[in-house]
Amino acid sequence: MFFRSHQEKKERLRLQTAQLHAVLSLTQLASAIAGFASSSSSEAQEWYHINSKTAGEWSHSTGSVVASAAALMTTVCAEAAESLGARRAKVGSAVNSGLAIRTPMDMIAVTATAATWKAFYTIAWN
Repeated sequence: MFFRSHQEKKERLRLQTAQLHAVLSLTQLASAIAGFASSSSSEAQEWYHINSKTAGEWSHSTGSVVASAAALMTTVCAEAAESLGARRAKVGSAVNSGLAIRTPMDMIAVTATAATWKAFYTIAWN
């Protein structure tokens, strides 16, 4: 009985940790998108023009809309992380590291990390 209770407690802690890491990764990704979209740097605009399949221009209004939506997602994810027990310093670190992203390759890496944590959490939950 004691062993079973101990195992269940360890499993709950493992799931909570996976969920927390998944939410922190999403927080970092959302802040990276917000920072990247709001950047008026030529790299962001150049990357958009090179990779866009549709005709159109990357405008400041497009960047503002995407940045605003991503900022909202950052806030929601940060609040979720705090409700799961993350300290403000940890959440702030995730947001700041996301905002520091400047290249498409870094964005891909953060996206892959968030997807990996989400997959791990999904597998662990089932």
